[in-house]
Amino acid sequence: NVYECPTRRAALAACGWAGKFDLSIVMAECEALGEFERSAALAVWHENVGAAVEALQRGSQALRLQARAPSNGSTLQYAETLELIAMCIAGFGGKTASQMAVWRSACASLLQREDLSPLSPKQSRVAYVRSLCNFLLSVNTGESLDQVLEDTHLSLCDRVAFACRFLDESKLYGFMQRCIEKSKRQANIEGLVITGLAKDGVKILQSYVDRYTDVQTAALVVSITL
Repeated sequence: NVYECPTRRAALAACGWAGKFDLSIVMAECEALGEFERSAALAVWHENVGAAVEALQRGSQALRLQARAPSNGSTLQYAETLELIAMCIAGFGGKTASQMAVWRSACASLLQREDLSPLSPKQSRVAYVRSLCNFLLSVNTGESLDQVLEDTHLSLCDRVAFACRFLDESKLYGFMQRCIEKSKRQANIEGLVITGLAKDGVKILQSYVDRYTDVQTAALVVSITL
């Protein structure tokens, strides 16, 4: 299910997401930074598999242009992986249960590739590929979305936006509370996207300053917010 209301839409905007009519702008911003995997994931999470396929193909092409040196074998391999993932998700949505079973098996098999391992040195990028695939694998199965929600290699902003889009009210509240408490413990100022500078936000900032002694960043955050 996709949940929508004015409050959730405001939260998506705060997280840097947009409604599907502005999706191309958000994707272009990602790809300008070389974040083709995130671009594809956002497209899938906005129910636009076709746009995700195109983003992965552009990512593969960009990697191939970078990998002209003989020593860039791993880059070429990853480019090939992105092409395979693009072809796989292009086939999502078989009409029969048997077709979907074949698709799920193929997708799960691709996720076993070495360059998509959770231990990959490209983890911050690979996490988005794994998450978009895990999301599609969960569609119409009743499976939990925790593989996306709890993947700390994804930005907290993206996980919060994902939760606002796909969790019901009670699950969303629980997820937000866990994120706030974890942000306090880990001094993660990205948690301010949830709290603002309310009481919990001040505690997150204090934790950040205590851990990193970075008063300038904390002061900048406060000045922008105020």
